[in-house]
Amino acid sequence: MKLNYLYKMIKLLVFLFPLSMVIVLFQLPFQLMLRSLLSQLMPLLNKLVRIQ
Repeated sequence: MKLNYLYKMIKLLVFLFPLSMVIVLFQLPFQLMLRSLLSQLMPLLNKLVRIQ
């Protein structure tokens, strides 16, 4: 009984680990994109604020 439970846990971990890796890998470029977008938008926002 206990061994069966352990086996299920291991299977779950083996399934979740690649999933989490994929999520992390997808998040990295997304964050970089957001940062570059923000860095481009900030000067524009500053100019707009100065005009007003």
